[in-house]
Amino acid sequence: MNTTIINKLNSLGKTGRTVLRVVCLGIVGVLAVITVAGCASTGNNFNMERTEKIQVGKTTKAQLVQWFGKPNRTSRSADGTQVLQWIYRQSSTKAAGFIPYAGAFMGGSDSSGKELTVHLRHGVVTDYSVSGDEMETRMNRTGAEGGSN
Repeated sequence: MNTTIINKLNSLGKTGRTVLRVVCLGIVGVLAVITVAGCASTGNNFNMERTEKIQVGKTTKAQLVQWFGKPNRTSRSADGTQVLQWIYRQSSTKAAGFIPYAGAFMGGSDSSGKELTVHLRHGVVTDYSVSGDEMETRMNRTGAEGGSN
């Protein structure tokens, strides 16, 4: 280590070094919180652009599984129609929510999701729908969840 830096640290005295140590630990703590701020996801994160490949009367179940992976839900209706669903949800907590005192005003979360539902008859697509959404939840002054966009 450079002797000039060591001399400057020694000139701070015991109190100065303690303050510097606390500040450094605080910075490291904030960086750690920002790095690991809450994030969760569930489901199969499928590629929405691939839904444009789906053709009613032509696309097969095997192709769907190849393009989107294994469906999250599978069901069969009374008329024999098979319904496959790919669902993905993601949520992340805003790092600002972890800042003492200010977090109650600045915190919240961002979430998004998408869903693909496909109806098949004899292994071929008869109908499908695709949807997606995004939502932001903010904290109000008391720290309780407030409005959303």
